[in-house]
Amino acid sequence: MAPPQFTDFGKSTKDLFTKGYTHGLLKLDVKSKSGPNVEFKSEGEHNLSTQKIKNKLEVKYKVPEYGGRTTITESLNTANQLGSILELNNQLAKGLKVTIDTKYTPNSGKRECLVKTDFSGDLVRLNANLSLVGAPVLEVFGVSKIYKDWMAGAKAKYDLQANELKATSLAFLHQTSDYALHTYTNDGNEFGG
Repeated sequence: MAPPQFTDFGKSTKDLFTKGYTHGLLKLDVKSKSGPNVEFKSEGEHNLSTQKIKNKLEVKYKVPEYGGRTTITESLNTANQLGSILELNNQLAKGLKVTIDTKYTPNSGKRECLVKTDFSGDLVRLNANLSLVGAPVLEVFGVSKIYKDWMAGAKAKYDLQANELKATSLAFLHQTSDYALHTYTNDGNEFGG
């Protein structure tokens, strides 16, 4: 089994304090299918203290010509942001997922484009994200199994235009079915567990 992504280190602890505790929020998530290749998803949230409502509608289409390994997702939210995601799973190489994630806000003309890669093997998981709009920023992170339930991970964020390392992180995780021990350092200045 592949190790988790670096961003999922400590997820069980975060979920313990955030999942199911929606004080001051009303949430509604609805999913539906229209045949084997089309999924609809709607997420709504009402903040009772600010009286703000957020909603997102998503349509996901699995391209049957590629065995459902290629998906196209279109979305619209109440911030008037349009999104498109193209995912290629195991098309270019076994264990490799390539995602092109774009967003467009018609009111402001703001555009975003992010190319994401995720490679997973039995002992390693490698990810790279590259922003293509504005100053390109490359974010690379990886996790490796060290010994039995022990894993080590590292993350780096690099601004290609400024030729500057923006952030680094290093973490260790010991995870069993009963508990997880997680320790990390960010930029060598912040330490936690």
